[in-house]
Amino acid sequence: MRIILFGSTDFSCEIIDSLLGLNHQLVGLITLPGRNAGRGLNLKDTPVKIKADKLNIPVSVFDDLTNKQVEQFLEKQNADLFLVVAYGKIIPQKILEIPKVMTLGLHPSLLPKYRGAAPINWALINGESKTGVTFYKVNKKMDAGDILFQEEVLIEVTDNFISLEKKLIERFSYKLKNVLDDLENNKFNLKVQDDNLATFAVKISKDSAKISWQKSSKEIYNLIRGLVPYPCAFFNYQSKRIRVWEAEIIFSNSENKNPGEAVWDKDILRVATKEGVLQINKLQLENKSVIAARDFINGYLSKQGKPVIFE
Repeated sequence: MRIILFGSTDFSCEIIDSLLGLNHQLVGLITLPGRNAGRGLNLKDTPVKIKADKLNIPVSVFDDLTNKQVEQFLEKQNADLFLVVAYGKIIPQKILEIPKVMTLGLHPSLLPKYRGAAPINWALINGESKTGVTFYKVNKKMDAGDILFQEEVLIEVTDNFISLEKKLIERFSYKLKNVLDDLENNKFNLKVQDDNLATFAVKISKDSAKISWQKSSKEIYNLIRGLVPYPCAFFNYQSKRIRVWEAEIIFSNSENKNPGEAVWDKDILRVATKEGVLQINKLQLENKSVIAARDFINGYLSKQGKPVIFE
């Protein structure tokens, strides 16, 4: 089949790599305009645009898919399939209907659960024990189209966003060939999603990343692992924002400490929560590198009188 992929992120790039090894033709990529990023707010292309340029794959950058010229351009590509992977925008119905076979979406959750922008983050934040991969026919409603194939992926208690995303990408890549071959040979069935069972994974905001020590150590741990590497769960100390990269739950009481009160020795940093204790192993000050807890203790806590309260 002649395939055009709509995507923008590193996740999209991993699927591009998987496509290139199959007996189908990736004839082009569609991505979004770059954004201003970094201290200098320099324009940065999407990962898909950068990858396309490196691999010399035709790529088109569109900000407005409702433009008639965009529709006409896509019609001329004679595509059998549009593949939508972490694209970042709702695609108009007229464009969804252009390919000969269908517009196929890949979503890293067990739809209809966790429709939306951040399914991997929220599965971890909510402490789920499983998630999955879904191949579905894209329609005008967000992640609501009929399902072609779905498979569960277990979430280990030690998983964070990085490790779970890797698992899901591997599962998508493994199943991609079978799904595409079935589409080409018209050997597939569609299952309608039950909208009554739908839940939504809204985009993560920086405000939602702030740690509340009034929550349990388990809830805070899940927030931390769900937000690595971006935007990272954080707390404030001495007017500095401290991002937490790695932590673990300590199964003990809070030693009669107030939520947010820190206890440490030479290389162990623990914080009381409303229920239980959280041990912080790796953290990061603003505009600094990630450091071990002992380095933070030596640099910021060892000379402090106690108690120390993290906000």
